[in-house]
Amino acid sequence: MSENKALAMLMIETYTAWQHRGHILKVWELLGFHHVEAYKDYCDKLMGKHLTGREDIWRSLYFADYKDLYEFRYKIPEKFAMGDALGVAYKVLNSK
Repeated sequence: MSENKALAMLMIETYTAWQHRGHILKVWELLGFHHVEAYKDYCDKLMGKHLTGREDIWRSLYFADYKDLYEFRYKIPEKFAMGDALGVAYKVLNSK
């Protein structure tokens, strides 16, 4: 990442998208369990109006042409890989 700052930004953006998806799922859960009418209204009016999809770190690395790292996708939990990559990205981008 120190040689490729765009890769560091990709890791940060991947992490952000990963967190946004988790937040959306928690909102759906909250509405579905506690506010049934609001959940129905949400599903009727807003469902499908936002982008969703896969935002995992292994896919980002694969398409950034780091295919040799893709073989680790079942050996290292994504949560740990995401945390390590995010830490390195911040360190690289904050260094002077």
